[in-house]
Amino acid sequence: MSYELRTGETFGRGARRSCRREIARAIEWSQRPADGELSPVHQTRKHLKKARAALRLLSPVVGEKKFASMEKKLKKVAKLLSEMRDAEVRFHTVRQLMATFHLEKDHVLDETETLLGFELESFLAASGDWQGEVAQRLRRLRIRIGDWNTEELNCKQVRWVVQQTYDNGVQALREALDRPTAENFHIFRKAAKELTYQLCLLAPIDRPFLEPHVEALKILSEHLGNAHDLAFLGERLRKLETGAEERSTARAFFELIGLREKELQLRAATLAEKFYAERVTDFGKRISRRLAGWEEQQAGTISLAQKNPRFAGAMNGQYPTS
Repeated sequence: MSYELRTGETFGRGARRSCRREIARAIEWSQRPADGELSPVHQTRKHLKKARAALRLLSPVVGEKKFASMEKKLKKVAKLLSEMRDAEVRFHTVRQLMATFHLEKDHVLDETETLLGFELESFLAASGDWQGEVAQRLRRLRIRIGDWNTEELNCKQVRWVVQQTYDNGVQALREALDRPTAENFHIFRKAAKELTYQLCLLAPIDRPFLEPHVEALKILSEHLGNAHDLAFLGERLRKLETGAEERSTARAFFELIGLREKELQLRAATLAEKFYAERVTDFGKRISRRLAGWEEQQAGTISLAQKNPRFAGAMNGQYPTS
């Protein structure tokens, strides 16, 4: 798995490599044709989110100004894809809802699916050569990150970033529970996703401890992602003009969307309250012990590699280890 630390790798080197590789993966996906089950637009955005999560880990050593500038540029690239992704979400959510509840197509559902399909095609056509622009921008950003000196990133700084990401989730969850709107749950989901990616990257420091955390976050994020897609679909459909005959069917469809959205939010909130029950500082301390252990272990590995070129080559995959 490439989105994680490697043996003998410092925190700074691993986070920088992972950030640059996710940008490279985003470029790769942006050039693929939309002819399979996986959407190039969605995959490009996903890899950009992973790149930004790794970028956040580098912020203590690159400085807040440089970090903020790079994050802003990556966000701008993602924004180029937002309308296309939104149209994809609406179209596929209708299909998913029909499959989940075994709905038979009627006049309203058929027209809705047709309209959203046409809307998706229109956005794709209007976006022109988005692949070329995305790739060009990302290649420049990837080169710039490669020039950064990140070797000084230490376990205390990593602990601070991860603890802050966890705290962001705690605050966002509290707001979502106090005011359970689709937007507040979406904000919480973004905080949970960032923590997911950071823990994925750090998983080798203690897999038995971190991997269950990652799986729990993935499940609640999936529930919230599906709930947000439903809310987004409902908001778009309410703007469509309907005749008197169709309003009763449309009303029932909206009720179904709302019920399913609330069900998913409740499931996610139940999981989230358990996950984020630990005090922020206690979570940070547990992470800190494991980060310090990895840092000490890797310092010994790097020292051995410096004394033994063959061992260094094996670490980098240049020689067989046996």
